[in-house]
Amino acid sequence: MQKSLLGVVSKNNVFKQCSSSQEGGIFYIVDSILWEEWSVFDKISALYGSVMKCRDCKFTFTDSKLDGSEAESGGAFMIENNGDGFVQRTSFKFTKANN
Repeated sequence: MQKSLLGVVSKNNVFKQCSSSQEGGIFYIVDSILWEEWSVFDKISALYGSVMKCRDCKFTFTDSKLDGSEAESGGAFMIENNGDGFVQRTSFKFTKANN
C-alpha cells in the first residue's frame, strides 16, 4: 500500500507459512498507516521484514501473535527512513533476523 489517504485496517486474520522473496511478507506500507488487531502471523518469512516493511509510515499492532517469523534483515518489522509505531499485547516468540 502506498500513499493511502485512509490507510489499511487488518483485523482477526490468520496468516500461515507465507513467504516473500523481497520486502514485507504480508505488508509493505509506504507513506501510509496500518492498524493491525487480533491477527495471527505464523512462520512468515521475507528478505526484509518478515511481517511488515514500512517506509515513512505509521503502524499499530494490538493483541496479535507474530510467532516463528524470520527475515534476513529486520526480524518481524523493517522500518526505512521514518516510522512511528505502537505495539501492544503482541507476541514475537521465535521471531528472528538472520544478520
